[in-house]
Amino acid sequence: MTTFAYYANIPNAPDNPSFDQPLMQTNSGSINSIIGIDHLTFGQAQGGGPNVSDGQHKQVTFANKFVPGFMPTDPLSICYTNSGTASTVSQMFYSNNNGIFQVSPIKAWGYAGTAGIISSQSVNVATVTRVSAGIYTVTLTTNAVTGDNFAVIASTTSQAGSNRLVVNYNIIGIGQFTLTFVSGNNAGTFLDPTSFSFLVMQI
Repeated sequence: MTTFAYYANIPNAPDNPSFDQPLMQTNSGSINSIIGIDHLTFGQAQGGGPNVSDGQHKQVTFANKFVPGFMPTDPLSICYTNSGTASTVSQMFYSNNNGIFQVSPIKAWGYAGTAGIISSQSVNVATVTRVSAGIYTVTLTTNAVTGDNFAVIASTTSQAGSNRLVVNYNIIGIGQFTLTFVSGNNAGTFLDPTSFSFLVMQI
């Protein structure tokens, strides 16, 4: 935890300026430092390009979970963090005149082919393993999800030959599921897709 010294009501009109001067220096330094938390502080934008300005965000850090005590009325809106449903770990929420929306339900994304996951097109995916024709096991990275109550949205991005493929998923453990690809033209026939993608969600 970082705290900054600040002397309110300084400078104070009745005070001797020489008395207030070191306190004013402390205040000025604290203002510079506190702006520098998550922001570009004074002079840091120099050389950063035409659209970079002092005061812009570098990141947003939430100190704790906070639930607003009111529903905002348009055009007011609020971003905050609070416990998720599947886990008490902080999740991002957005509140506006229409309601409350979780911003962080997407836990993993993957794009793969018969050779396995394409690392440049995946997030929080440890492995994709071909079990047999048309059957693949996906293992997520540790803590990507909590438990086995998550949802998967999957699709084939291309077809195997002239066959239309139908994809289904089955959760088999914590952070692990299978994808099965079945021919839509010949029910019961498992076929490898050329490539496929999936999205894992949990609230």
